[in-house]
Amino acid sequence: MSKYILKFEKADSVKYVSHLDLIRVFDRAMRRAQLPMGYSQGFNPHPLMTFAHPLGVGVSSIGELVEITTAEHLQEKEFLNRLQEFMPVGFKLIDIKEIEGKNNFARLTSADYKINIEGKFPESDLVKSFNKLKEILIDKKTKSGIKETDIRPFILSFEGNMGVYMARLKTGAENLKPELFVKALEKYIPDFSPEWVQILRVQLNDGEGNSLF
Repeated sequence: MSKYILKFEKADSVKYVSHLDLIRVFDRAMRRAQLPMGYSQGFNPHPLMTFAHPLGVGVSSIGELVEITTAEHLQEKEFLNRLQEFMPVGFKLIDIKEIEGKNNFARLTSADYKINIEGKFPESDLVKSFNKLKEILIDKKTKSGIKETDIRPFILSFEGNMGVYMARLKTGAENLKPELFVKALEKYIPDFSPEWVQILRVQLNDGEGNSLF
């Protein structure tokens, strides 16, 4: 068997495709392209395919990652091109690399998001005011249910202006969804009233802030 990581784009037109449906998209494309998918052993074999920190519904991305194991070795470009031919509109394969080892996504601990905002808000000092906050309490889903949580430690950086912002948020075991980050802006920034918000995940990073590609 051989193992590959593929980087792909999930366009705005398919941002409401759920994670379960995303798995079906790749599984179906692999079968239609007649690519030799690898399967687990046992009584109920399943495709050896893992997505890095699945994206929430309603968020698009240009930096999603999926690890796929094949039953036979394939040339990287051949694999990429054959699979892309059978991907639905809105899903674009960007890059591929052959890898080894297990838990390759475990070292990914943060994600970069581009957030476009239109509406009424104090543009001149939004970032400065928010970054000054020492505590940011928001209702967050936890293992024990919805709980008021200080999400300040989950926000690694926030910058931008003129309605275009970049936020680096923790992901993985300590995870902050970008939608919750926007809710925190609404709660803590006076006169912040967004009329339109678009969230794009740009890339996933390791502990040193580097992407896999």
